[in-house]
Amino acid sequence: MIVPGGQQRKWKQYNQDREQATALPTKSMMAGRLSTPTAYLLGALCLLALEKPSGGVRPIAVGEVLYRLVASSMGFQFREAVADHFSPLQFGMATRGGYETIIHGLWATLDLHPDWDIFQVDIKNAFNTVSREALFRELRAATGSLDKLFPFVHSFYAHRLPLYFSHCSHEDEVNLFLSESGTPSGRSFGWLSVFFSTFTCS
Repeated sequence: MIVPGGQQRKWKQYNQDREQATALPTKSMMAGRLSTPTAYLLGALCLLALEKPSGGVRPIAVGEVLYRLVASSMGFQFREAVADHFSPLQFGMATRGGYETIIHGLWATLDLHPDWDIFQVDIKNAFNTVSREALFRELRAATGSLDKLFPFVHSFYAHRLPLYFSHCSHEDEVNLFLSESGTPSGRSFGWLSVFFSTFTCS
């Protein structure tokens, strides 16, 4: 952006004020120090219903932008801790070349054991059926720096998550649903609950 010379000082001050205004709530979010009402509002999700090609409805939950930005930043910051904690049991998250590792590993295994079979497991409704208490317990007991994620995750998942849904034919009517278990699919750190429920790490 090009700013006229006479406005450069004001623009610089604006940027500084904006950074300070944003830093306070984001730092509080990362440390899990938000009040319960604030965490409730920032953790709210807009619920969308998409038709599946095979029939039925796929619910998609879209969260607040500020939460998504902070959670994505923390996910990047702790990516190595996540990879170390779950290695070598998973290669899908925070693992460089994970897809290639899986493919080559499977082919090498079949070469050594041609009589073995491989099967794929798809856990139905996995994100909505996992235990939040198990997620909290495993995060508190995690080694390395992964336990530092507990305050943030706990502040947003310790209470019921509000899901707001508005039907296209009744846009002025908003329905509120409260999610008491699981974590929304695709939401930052929701995958941690699935990992902790699927893998046993010592």
